[in-house]
Amino acid sequence: MEIGQIKVLHLDTGSQLRGGQQQALRLHQGLLERGIESGFVCLPDTQLQDFLTQHKLPHHAISWRGEVDLQAALKLATYAHHNGFTILHAHTSHAHSWALLAKLLRTGLKLVVTRRVAFEPGANPLSRLKYRIRALDSIIAVSQDIRQVLLRAGVPDSRIRVIHSGIDTVWYTSLQADPAFRTRWQLPADAILVGTAAAFTKEKDYPNFLRAAALALQKAPQLYFMAVGEGPQLARIKELAGQMGLGQRLVFAGFQSDLRQFYSAWDIFVLASKREGLNNAVMEAMSAGLPVIATLVGGMPELIQTGVDGLLVPPYNSEAMAEAIVSLAGDPSLRKELGVSASVKAGNFDQRLMVERNLDLYREL
Repeated sequence: MEIGQIKVLHLDTGSQLRGGQQQALRLHQGLLERGIESGFVCLPDTQLQDFLTQHKLPHHAISWRGEVDLQAALKLATYAHHNGFTILHAHTSHAHSWALLAKLLRTGLKLVVTRRVAFEPGANPLSRLKYRIRALDSIIAVSQDIRQVLLRAGVPDSRIRVIHSGIDTVWYTSLQADPAFRTRWQLPADAILVGTAAAFTKEKDYPNFLRAAALALQKAPQLYFMAVGEGPQLARIKELAGQMGLGQRLVFAGFQSDLRQFYSAWDIFVLASKREGLNNAVMEAMSAGLPVIATLVGGMPELIQTGVDGLLVPPYNSEAMAEAIVSLAGDPSLRKELGVSASVKAGNFDQRLMVERNLDLYREL
């Protein structure tokens, strides 16, 4: 496809601004900055729509009522046709279903889907079919691990392209510490701060993080912990933290639209997930020069070489995570060494590279 023919309509059914939505928005903005016509369809009355509106990014809201909403699919196909879009790019599994119906109604469209999650497509035959159907022109896996998942699910290798997620490395490498941060959050000036930023969902395995924190405190009493995020398990995790006696040693900071002040204040970043594609917060923390401890799942080995630019520990293993936290807490020089290497490694995941690689794929359609 010639560059002048590339007119991309992104589709995301997420209601909140989680990692996947942030990646879709970065691609949308990056294409616009390159002079590529880019639109965005979202659900009405969502955080995603609010962001698009506040930042004056071109978008259109359409209500959607489930996997086989033919009326919504017709609205999407009609909107794409009337506005001259040539490519539908779906960024969630539900958006994939929606876009596929729209393409079947308006066959001239090309369909690209980004797969960000590391579990196999559902056992339902229809769920698997939508990843194998010829109407799907290309599927982007955000990690090599997800590529392998798709291959096991029967997706032809010729249709899979690995394009890593991206962050604005300049945004995070130009951090300046906020001297009032610890006072604001009632944290001791000499505390070693361990932070995590993740939605409160099962996949992020916050119980693992809590157990590791409790174990680490037994050996390193100078530690304090912070958790940024929101989600369906928040109340349960707060209750569990109380039962473990973490008390004031764990601060729940809620949802934060800008994590830079946290990255500049934390000494160590931890991600305890049981399953990951390619984690935004890990990339951001690395770019900010933080030493990262993460579980050895999904695309994490593509981000971190353990002992070089971070530490990887087995999932579900709170003892190993606690040991890694304690080792970094007691070794400032190792924290600095890993953080410097991490910031260099993060340059491989700059969002400008992500935009260019998506644009290369569009050209090939």
